[in-house]
Amino acid sequence: MLKKLGTVLHAAPNGYIVARLEKEDDTLPPLNTIVYDENVNRVGVLLDVIGSVSSPYAVVKPSSPNVKVEAGTRLYYRPPTPRRGKGRGKPRRKPSGRRAAASPRQKPQARPGRGQRGRQQRGRGGGGGGRPQRRDRRDDYAQG
Repeated sequence: MLKKLGTVLHAAPNGYIVARLEKEDDTLPPLNTIVYDENVNRVGVLLDVIGSVSSPYAVVKPSSPNVKVEAGTRLYYRPPTPRRGKGRGKPRRKPSGRRAAASPRQKPQARPGRGQRGRQQRGRGGGGGGRPQRRDRRDDYAQG
């Protein structure tokens, strides 16, 4: 079942088709919806809705450069089918590989050779290079 989208006003210089929307029960068609003409030929895709709330316009991107639609042609679209129920979508796949063995509450084991001590020995800079930490000169004289 097709719903009426609106009436073609003109084609823009870039090839897009501009149509005046005819809102039924104050609902706008979703973007990227396929648009058809009166003979149920595919015209293009609804690209954008522009204009004011009281008089909106549809911008349709033609499916091919050969599509020619004259002013006054009525355009239609197929409304999306409503989803059934509140399903959670596709069931999740079971994980495979290294993380499959670990339970979800355990931290994965660290890789060998990458302990936490390597990071602590470097100091605050993190990169190892750069400016050395400041020493207090009074410490040098107090020892002597």
